Amino acid sequence: MGGSGRPSSPNSPRHPRHTVMGKGVSFMEGKEEFHGRALNLEEYKKAIQELGVEDDLDRYRQIRDGETDSFPEGNIQGNLHPSRPEVQEIMEET
Repeated sequence: MGGSGRPSSPNSPRHPRHTVMGKGVSFMEGKEEFHGRALNLEEYKKAIQELGVEDDLDRYRQIRDGETDSFPEGNIQGNLHPSRPEVQEIMEET
């Protein structure tokens, strides 16, 4: 976005001219085959390790499967999760 709060145009000097697909993950970087498809478990684990981020896959699977409805602290989705009774009430009203 430019200083005006609006997105910059593709011709703007602030607009990135090129994006590197898979940037930061050695086996994915610049390879179109990884664009638009999910990683298998082995690829996921390797990518998470290379990126140096915490592997929360099991926790998110539990959330998806309804085993828990708590998202990480500060994540707005935790307040909007469809399994919460107050959210179900709102959904029924609309």
